[in-house]
Amino acid sequence: MMMKRTMLPFCALLAALAGSAHAEPVEHRVSVEVQVPNEVFYVTAVGGWTGAAQLLQWDRAGRRLQPLQQWLEMRSTMGSITVKVDGETVLADGEQKIPLHIKLDSGQRRCEVFRHDGGASADCLVLNAAEAASNRRVSLEIIPSHPAGGYQPGVYHGVINLLFESAL
Repeated sequence: MMMKRTMLPFCALLAALAGSAHAEPVEHRVSVEVQVPNEVFYVTAVGGWTGAAQLLQWDRAGRRLQPLQQWLEMRSTMGSITVKVDGETVLADGEQKIPLHIKLDSGQRRCEVFRHDGGASADCLVLNAAEAASNRRVSLEIIPSHPAGGYQPGVYHGVINLLFESAL
């Protein structure tokens, strides 16, 4: 009887420890996104690059920033496609600014938009109505300007707001 009384608390302790011996669950949240374009008018990034920060490469030998090139796919059955920038097209580190020029090239025409003083730029024709009627790939190039006084060391950030519109 004495052994049963001694073993009973020991068994209860083991049962309690067995329940707490499990590892804490690990939870992962995966964000999933898809953009199904409207077939009447769309402008999408080839390869989905707009969701990630784009890095301009530093050319150590030339002591300058390299331009960045990406591709956009666009179509409009309503008419021509224009683009303008809303806000500044600059990289800044708080004190220093690096002006950026944005060029779009459809093969038929080149379009350059930039704004270094805020506000919005003028509209620039990317594709006329005939070109926009079928799916087209357009090159987007972000070109850093050489700032007065040269490039200063720092970590620079910027957001470029491109507004694409189609005429009715």
